[in-house]
Amino acid sequence: MAEPELDQEADDLLDPQESGDVAAKRKRLRIIAGVVALLLLIAGALGYYFLVMQHDDTEEKAPKDKSAEAAIYVPVPEMIVNLRTPDGQSAFLKINFAIAAHDEAAGEMLKEQMPEIRDALQPFLRELRPEDLAGSAGVFRIKEEMTRRVKDRVGPDKIDDILIQDMIQQ
Repeated sequence: MAEPELDQEADDLLDPQESGDVAAKRKRLRIIAGVVALLLLIAGALGYYFLVMQHDDTEEKAPKDKSAEAAIYVPVPEMIVNLRTPDGQSAFLKINFAIAAHDEAAGEMLKEQMPEIRDALQPFLRELRPEDLAGSAGVFRIKEEMTRRVKDRVGPDKIDDILIQDMIQQ
């Protein structure tokens, strides 16, 4: 019972005007804290908005990829090669593809060097086994190796890709 008396005495010691001042100070602090929180929220939202808008502007102002605009497709004459089989049976690969050149000048250079390009690809294609052609992963590896060999022959800055149109194994 001693505790309620202490609380009563503490309330009696406070002046009614002082308790009103404390309540007013608390109210002001709550208002200030609310305003600060609101300003921080608005500043964060504006910062995010300008960051996103600036990111979109930089994408629009960035120059377009030259290879996508100026790609020239040079068709390679159809190639038919023997495949290497472990049992000695005849197996063939018929492949039809095009080379994507960077620009018109590179396309003309590829046309002039077509016999050399075909010669660079022949040994690789003849060493393939039927298992190498299985699935999309096999086709991807073949395409990558063909691209590497053509880039070695004509220069890495002349071509973008090799586009396989037909690939028939028999």
